[in-house]
Amino acid sequence: MSLFIFHRSVIIRVQASTEQTIMKNASTVSIMSLPAELLVEIFRFHNDEVTLWRQTYSWLPITHVCRCWRQLALRHPILWSHIGLGRGRDPEHLYQRIVAMLSRSSNVDLDLDVFNPTQVSQRALRALLLAVPRARTLDFRNVYPFPESVQDMAPADAPRLTSVKIRGENTAHFFAHCRMPLLRKVEWFEWGVPLKLDHPFFRCPLTDLNLRGKFEGPPDFLSVLRGLPLLQSLRLRGSFPQDNEQANTESVLPHLRTLQMDVSMPTWRFLYEHIDTTASACIHFNVTDADPHVRQAPDKLVSTFPVIAAKLRGVAAQICAVSYSCTIYGCVKVAVYTSLPYWLSTAEIEGTWDPHLCVVLEPDFPGSEIILLDLLKLLPLWNANAFYLDVPANILNESPVKQRLASVVRDNLPNVTDVRVIGKIPALLMAELLASPVSPSNGGASFCGQPRTDGWVMPRLETLHISQVRLQIGGRPTWLKTLLSKALVARENAGVGLRCISFWRCPEILEEDLVDLRSLVDRVGWKVMCSRAKED
Repeated sequence: MSLFIFHRSVIIRVQASTEQTIMKNASTVSIMSLPAELLVEIFRFHNDEVTLWRQTYSWLPITHVCRCWRQLALRHPILWSHIGLGRGRDPEHLYQRIVAMLSRSSNVDLDLDVFNPTQVSQRALRALLLAVPRARTLDFRNVYPFPESVQDMAPADAPRLTSVKIRGENTAHFFAHCRMPLLRKVEWFEWGVPLKLDHPFFRCPLTDLNLRGKFEGPPDFLSVLRGLPLLQSLRLRGSFPQDNEQANTESVLPHLRTLQMDVSMPTWRFLYEHIDTTASACIHFNVTDADPHVRQAPDKLVSTFPVIAAKLRGVAAQICAVSYSCTIYGCVKVAVYTSLPYWLSTAEIEGTWDPHLCVVLEPDFPGSEIILLDLLKLLPLWNANAFYLDVPANILNESPVKQRLASVVRDNLPNVTDVRVIGKIPALLMAELLASPVSPSNGGASFCGQPRTDGWVMPRLETLHISQVRLQIGGRPTWLKTLLSKALVARENAGVGLRCISFWRCPEILEEDLVDLRSLVDRVGWKVMCSRAKED
């Protein structure tokens, strides 16, 4: 017993000594001992949180903590380089703040933000605009219209400017005679007046261009693009003059990585056929049109599909997933991914929301469901290993749509291992497809140059995810006990069985259904995950 007490006393003394050492080090190693460079980076992290609506800078209270931090902030001009001007009730206070920050920023490059300044802040706005030649980035948002009283302050030279964001009427006119040799990124949204394509923005070596509004020449837009060979990202939304139809030359953009267009069908067709991009460029199209004459000729849209398919063949080996779905606005969408999509995300791996190819048709576009299935039929999808189906019952119940979709799944997705279906009708269709051997129109010999080795739809399928399906209606036997079970048993007997079935947000799963599925699992070694979540 005495030996135990001795050891116990030693342990207590060691613990007490350790605690004293920790407390001593904590008193000497504090935040005040951090290097100035590290503190500046911490302050800069908060410096990005500028709330222009309330005209607040979340980092400024940090400078009031102590005299040391205050002096540190005043000695580093970079901390004062992000300057914003928004709404404010006290015009004199706004002006004094702008002047003070410009003075403290010394001669470093500036990031300037202007958010809908009121008439009472004109003095502060003029003070900020005087610093445009020092600006690295400019962001003018919701300025309706840009005040005429400051147009006389338009700069002749902005030698440091690399990025411009403009959202508002007549704001771009402020830069109509400005030289911007380093400008690379332009985001220009304007609704009140047409976007002038002869603006100095388009004479800069741009890499990123995002335009929204009504476009007006001369010159025509293709001529503008031909002068921007370094473009890496091009985003367009608006209307174009129809005389562009007379163009007979292409705009070659060898460095383009993203092409996104939200335009009318004739504009989309014309621009895509006249913009030469590489296969690695991500392409997003949102096709709209209010012209009834155009709606009667969807074949003009379909005529571009072989061009899309031809370009996609350059990345066919990288295609890993494809989806056919409807958006919350009723638009029909086809998306092809070359990296893990968001709907396959796991706790370890985060998926992307940006597909390599995305085509969206408005809900009132005639035959949009069939048209996009025709596109899927042409695409090189033989390497895709995941398929996502989320289409409302009113669409999928239509016989032509159902037959065309079945044909796509049967003939174009031979290597899919993971299928995710949302809703009862898509799930029923998938069960029907899984239940019967394939009878391809090409005789089963090959698909896109790839030989067929078996006679089942998606013969490599391993995982089936079913979501948002009511499984029991009126006490009748569910399709789990009939069509799906029959399909799973038949595939297992043929040597093409599944390994995993999952149900998510599928209320009213019957215990007898689970017993039947588990008996199948016990027999063939499947893993079944079931969720009995209630309907929202």
